[in-house]
Amino acid sequence: MSHVTLRSRLQFEEGDSMVRFDEGAGLLVLIRHRELVALAMPPDDDQAPQRPPIRCESAGRVERISFSLDHQLAAVQRSAVDLDIFDLASGSTFPLAARSSGSSGLAARHRGRILGSHWPGSEACELAVVTTAGVELYRVLRERRSLKLLRRVSQPVSWSVYSHETRLMLLAAGQQDNLLSGLQLQPRSAVRLPRFEVLLSPLQGLPLAQPLAQGQQRPRRSLQARHVSVHRVYDALYCAHIDEEARKVVLYALYRDAVLRQHELPTHSARAALSVCDNLLVVHALDQQVATLFDLRINRSCPISAPLPLTTLPADGFSPVYSPHWLIAPPDKVVDPLAGRAGRLRLNLRAIAASSIDKVCLLEFLLLRSRSNLVLLEVLADALSELEPLPTLSRMFALLQQPAAQAALGAPVARDGAAAANAPVVRLTDSGRDNEALPAAVAVAPAPAPVPPAASGAQCGSHQSESGAEEVDDSGTGASEGGGEGERAAEEANGGGGDGDGDGDGEGGSGADADSGGEGGSGDGGDGAAASDGVRGADGGAVVGDREAAASPAMGGGGATAAASLAAAAQQADADRQEAAAATAAAVAAADAEADPYTRSCATRRVVSVVFRPAAEALPAEADARCQRRRHLLAAMTAYLHSQVAAGASADPVLGEMLLRLLAAEGSHAQLQLLLTQRILPDSVPLALFLFQLAPAFAPAADFGLDVLKRLGAPAQEALVAELLQQQDVLAACRVIRSVRLLAFPPRPVLAAAAECGSEVFTAVYSFFLLRNASCRGSASFAPEEARPS
Repeated sequence: MSHVTLRSRLQFEEGDSMVRFDEGAGLLVLIRHRELVALAMPPDDDQAPQRPPIRCESAGRVERISFSLDHQLAAVQRSAVDLDIFDLASGSTFPLAARSSGSSGLAARHRGRILGSHWPGSEACELAVVTTAGVELYRVLRERRSLKLLRRVSQPVSWSVYSHETRLMLLAAGQQDNLLSGLQLQPRSAVRLPRFEVLLSPLQGLPLAQPLAQGQQRPRRSLQARHVSVHRVYDALYCAHIDEEARKVVLYALYRDAVLRQHELPTHSARAALSVCDNLLVVHALDQQVATLFDLRINRSCPISAPLPLTTLPADGFSPVYSPHWLIAPPDKVVDPLAGRAGRLRLNLRAIAASSIDKVCLLEFLLLRSRSNLVLLEVLADALSELEPLPTLSRMFALLQQPAAQAALGAPVARDGAAAANAPVVRLTDSGRDNEALPAAVAVAPAPAPVPPAASGAQCGSHQSESGAEEVDDSGTGASEGGGEGERAAEEANGGGGDGDGDGDGEGGSGADADSGGEGGSGDGGDGAAASDGVRGADGGAVVGDREAAASPAMGGGGATAAASLAAAAQQADADRQEAAAATAAAVAAADAEADPYTRSCATRRVVSVVFRPAAEALPAEADARCQRRRHLLAAMTAYLHSQVAAGASADPVLGEMLLRLLAAEGSHAQLQLLLTQRILPDSVPLALFLFQLAPAFAPAADFGLDVLKRLGAPAQEALVAELLQQQDVLAACRVIRSVRLLAFPPRPVLAAAAECGSEVFTAVYSFFLLRNASCRGSASFAPEEARPS
C-alpha cells in the first residue's frame, strides 16, 4: 500500500537524444543531432487542450537550453562563452558572448564562463544569465534583435541552482563551494539574501586526528549542486541540503534579513533526492528504492509514514522504480528517458487514511491537502461507523468548523492529489514575518505559512554580506501579512436530563450518558497505546503508524506465493477503495444537487448528507434507546451541533431535526427537552411544525413550538398554519391560530380542510371560528368578505 504514486502524463521517443526538463516553461526538451524538440507537460485536467510540440533546428552544438514563459524565445548555450537567443516566432537568431568589458555581448567586467540562463518573466528582468563573474539581468529587444543590460550583480560564482517556482537562484562560492548567497527576482525588483554557510560533514574513514606528512593537505569535500535545491513548502522558502555522509536533509529557512538552519530530516540513505508534492516533502531513498513523507506542519523531525516503495502502474510503462537514468525534476516531476515517459508524483490520500492511527491528527493532515474533501468525508463516516470515542469526535468536529476546513470541504470535487494548476511565487520577507506570495501571473490563495521565530535557530554561517538583505533595485517589498465545551454539552444533552423525570423517560438518557462516558474513558487509553506504536506528530499524535511497515522491502522473503498473496490483497484493497470513492462522490453530487431551503454552506450539506444521514438510515428499524450504535450517533450529532455553536455559527437545522426525530422515536423526551431549552437549534418553520406534531406524545413540545413561532413572527406563523392544513392536521392549525392570535387568518381554507376530515372535525372547527368571531368582534357571524368565495 504505497502512499506516493507516479502517474504518466507524457510519452515521447528518446532515440539518441539528450533529455532535459525546463522547469520554468514546463517543457521536456529533447536535444537531438540536428533538431530541438520541446514537449509541453500536459496539465492535470484532461479536458485542457494539449499544446503542440516545438521543433527547431539545433544549428550546432547545444549544451543547455531554456525557453521563455510564452515559448516564443529560447536561450541556447553552445559553449562556456557562447549563448544564442532564438526567436521562434520569426526564426531569427542573435548571438551573445561572454567577452571582456566594451564588447557588445554580455559586457561583463571580467571574462567568465556561462553557468546557465533563466527566464523569470518579471519586470525586474526578462532574462537572467549566470556566469562565474556574477549574475546579469537583461531585457530582450525583439525588434532590434538585441539585449539591454538592466542590472549586474558582481560576485564569484562556482555553480548556481535556480528554482522557477520561487524565482530564486542560489550562487555558490568559497573554497569548498559551501558559501551560498541568494538572489530572488521579484516582479519589480531583485532582492539579495545574506550569505550563509552550509556545514559539511567530514569524510567518513578519515579521522581528524590522523597525522599528515609534511606538505600533505587534508582531503576536503566540496558542496555539489546536485545536493542543493530550493523548495516552497507552506509558503515558506527553504534551501535543502542533502548530506549524504550524515544521511540527512538539512533545511535552511530563507528570509530577507537572515537564513536559519531550521530542520534536520533523516534519510537513512546514502543517495537521496527531494520532491515536493502538495506541501509534503518527499524524500526518495534511491539505493533502498523507497519514499518517505515529511509534513513540516505536523512533525518537523520525523516522517509521517513509514518508508514505502513508489508505485507505478504497469499501463504507464515506466522502467523499474528509481532506475539510474531517472531524472527527478522539481517540484514533483519524474522523467524516464529510457522508457520515454514523464509523469507527476501524486499522493494516495486514501492509503494514508487507511494506515492512520490518530483520527484527529489524520484530519489535521487532510485539511492541509488540496482536493481532499472526498477523503475527509470518508474519514468522518468511518469514525462514526467505528464508534470513535466522543472526545475524539468532538475534537474532529471542532477542526471542521475552522474557515479553512469549511473551504476544503466545500471545494469542487476533483481527482485525488490534483493540486492547483498554478501557485503564486513566495516573496522573501523579514525573519519575523511570513513569506509573502508574489502577484505573479496566477492568483491562487495559499494556506497561511508558519512563522519560524528568529530565536528558533542560530543564524547560519559567519559570512554576512555587508548590506544584509540588500535590494538591488530601489523598490521594496511589502509585508504580508473549543472541543471540550461541546463535548460536555453533548454528554449533558444525551444523558444529563434523565434524572427526576419519574415516567421512564430517563432510561434512555442515562444509557446515553453512560455510553458516552465509558467510550470516552476507554478511548483515551486506547488512543495513547496506539499512538505509541506510530510516528508521533507535533502534538503527540500519529498520522500513520507502523502497521504498513510490513509492506516495505525490508520484510523477510516469503517466496513467490507470499508475494502473489500480498499483490492480490493490495489489488483488492485498491478496488475496495475505488468503490468507496465512487460511492462518496455520488453522495456528494446528490448533496450538492438537492434543494436547500436553509441556504446552508456546501460543507455543512455534505457533512450531513454523506456522514450523518447514512449512519441514521443504517440504524435498526426498532428504536431501542439501549442500542449502543444509536446512542453513539445521538451523542455525535449533539457534539457536531455544539461545535457549530461554539464556532459562532448557527446549528444546522437539518441535522437538528434529524436528531430530534431520533430522540422522539425512542421516547427520550428528557434529552429532547434539554436541547430545546438550550436553544441550540435555530428557529424555523419545519422545527415548529415538528414540535406541534409531537405534541400528542409529548405535551411540552407544543409550548416550545409556540415559542419558536413567536420569535419567527407573523409570516412564519401563517406559513406554519398553511403547512399544517396541507398535512390535514386541522386541529393543530386551530391551536396555532388561537395561541398566537392570528385573528386575520381566513377561515375558509381551514373549514375546507376540516370538511375533508369528517363532520366531527368540521363541527369543532366551525364552532372554533364562531367563538373567535364572538370574542374579537362581539358577534359570532362571519364578515362578508370571509363568507364570499375568494
